[in-house]
Amino acid sequence: MTSSVTDVLPAPGRIATAVELPVLYDPDGRRRRWMGWAGRGIVFVFVAWLAALVLAGLGVAPLANLPRVEVMRAAAGGAR
Repeated sequence: MTSSVTDVLPAPGRIATAVELPVLYDPDGRRRRWMGWAGRGIVFVFVAWLAALVLAGLGVAPLANLPRVEVMRAAAGGAR
């Protein structure tokens, strides 16, 4: 299919009108579904982060069995 100048330009003396669509026009809804899942994932990450902050503030250490930095430095031969 080829386009000619008459398809692009309006006739002399007429004003061209464009069909106005929203900026993020999504006729099939795929973007809306994807953004919904992405938003839920971001909310999950922030809720987990907030829960970790609250638990840390309460003194609950979920990773208490891991060696601390001081222990690792002492095993490596002291601070460098």
